[in-house]
Amino acid sequence: MLDLCQTFRHLATNTWDKLSQAKSTRMQIREQTFTDDNLLQLAVRHPNNVFVRTFTNREESQNGADWELWITHNNLWMGFRIQDKVINLRTDKYECLHYESKSKNHKGYQCDTLIKQALNSNLIPLYCLYTYWKWEDYQDAYFNYFYYRYPVRDIANYGCSLLSPFTVFFLQYMPEKINNHIKTLMPFILPWNELFCPHVAFKEQLIQVNMVENSIFIAKILFDKNHMIKLDILKNINEDKESFNKTFNTYFEKLINTTYYRDPPRYIQDILNGRDINDDDTNDERDVRHIAIVKYD
Repeated sequence: MLDLCQTFRHLATNTWDKLSQAKSTRMQIREQTFTDDNLLQLAVRHPNNVFVRTFTNREESQNGADWELWITHNNLWMGFRIQDKVINLRTDKYECLHYESKSKNHKGYQCDTLIKQALNSNLIPLYCLYTYWKWEDYQDAYFNYFYYRYPVRDIANYGCSLLSPFTVFFLQYMPEKINNHIKTLMPFILPWNELFCPHVAFKEQLIQVNMVENSIFIAKILFDKNHMIKLDILKNINEDKESFNKTFNTYFEKLINTTYYRDPPRYIQDILNGRDINDDDTNDERDVRHIAIVKYD
């Protein structure tokens, strides 16, 4: 269990370091590069615990997530639908965070589609942000924004950060100059290894930590409604506030009712058992490039 925890920390730190190197050489790396490499490293380092299936003819869709993550432990299962974004090293912004599709088939904000499709499938939607910032530029913001979070031993753990799509949903109504900047997002992100490392709330209990329950606990910290309300977004909304609140409350109600599986979907069982599956065997709404399964003994 600790092995996986340490590997996720290592991959986040490695992502942070690569982005630092890219910034120093004025390069920009795509998010798909990090996703592919991190999942490869997970599968190579933990061949008995991590199983990855790639669907080569499914390119990143305008409406879907980049990948699905499934965690299983002691016969419990939980699935996550994840959209990746990488920081622009020149502007310190996630330029495509508020991507809006104009196509007839998938019109609307990618964030809204991510939330709807995940929750309709009893999955938890998340963003994974590939991140780097220069310490001297944002150290004051870091200390101001992370005071209510538990300490992170290494700032480079934020190389792979998790963000709630509900936060993105709110941020769409903030001024464009700041609604995708790292300084704006700092209060709402957590290192991705927190999904895979037992939280202190569980460590203090004299029982075995179930990592599925741990991951749900961490995900719902990200979705804490109170943190997002602090943005006082409603002041920036020009449209019908009642409609806005109704949409958000519908999403949030589905989220709090999302729970673990006792039995995973068939396509997940097939991957775990080494059986071949075709793209047509999975739900079209998922439309993901990778499916990764993390299995705890």
